[in-house]
Amino acid sequence: MVINASFFVHRINDINEKEESVSLLGYFRISWNDEFLVWNKQAHSNISSIEFKTNDIWWPTIALGNPVGEFETLQNSLKIFRVSSVGDIEWIPGGLYSVVCELNLKKYPFDTQTCDFIFSVLGYPPDDVIMNAESSVLNVPETTEWKVEAGRVSSMPYGKTGLTASFTLQRKPYFVVLTVLLPLSLLSVMNLFFFLIPVESGEKISFAITTFLAYSIYLSAIGSSLPAKDNVYMVVYIEILMVLSVIMMVLVIVQTRLFFYYREHLLPCFVGNTVSGKNRRRVNSGDANRSL
Repeated sequence: MVINASFFVHRINDINEKEESVSLLGYFRISWNDEFLVWNKQAHSNISSIEFKTNDIWWPTIALGNPVGEFETLQNSLKIFRVSSVGDIEWIPGGLYSVVCELNLKKYPFDTQTCDFIFSVLGYPPDDVIMNAESSVLNVPETTEWKVEAGRVSSMPYGKTGLTASFTLQRKPYFVVLTVLLPLSLLSVMNLFFFLIPVESGEKISFAITTFLAYSIYLSAIGSSLPAKDNVYMVVYIEILMVLSVIMMVLVIVQTRLFFYYREHLLPCFVGNTVSGKNRRRVNSGDANRSL
């Protein structure tokens, strides 16, 4: 039995980075010829086509080969097939298909992903049932987050019966850049102004902790939406900023502690400090006596 099949995509429904799954809304156009359902229409009141129930004729069992959940076969919701007098049968099933797609998110949000939707004919060896997929370019509308660079339908290699719909998707990075990367970069610039805040204001440590908490919130938000297996460059970038923030926070704490400990005396390590605290008091007392 030779089956001719083509696949069409209406839209990409969802791409879940955390679960590494992709779903789309599409439909098939499947046709085959059954030589046991051929009749002479001139000898039968010129009837060119009739309808059969799905249980009365043969039809292919096609299933999604890499589903997210359990294996499910394509169903005929009408429960009937229209057969022409020459034995031609056409079937147009459709639905929402979700597959597992291994995503490489190292370059997030500047990443490009390739996902395959594999549809296989079950229950028959490749020599008994042959599926000829109409090789064509898929015109898939882009989404708010993804741009479809390429899409193609092709037959599976010899030894397997079915078709493969392959998509190459490129993420649109503008939203992530404006909402994540740009604020993080601005926060990293603000870190440089820690030491310009006067110690007497008491805001040095609170400013450093606030910046560190902002990094933590961004890291938690990104980590909750991405799988844990990839070494995402953006996560590494945030962790480097957090380490630098901790180092600056430690320096600010030490600076504040030294300031309040030695606020009445010059620091021994201060450049140009050649007068000890005791001698300084003597000098100040002499200056006071001369003024009297």
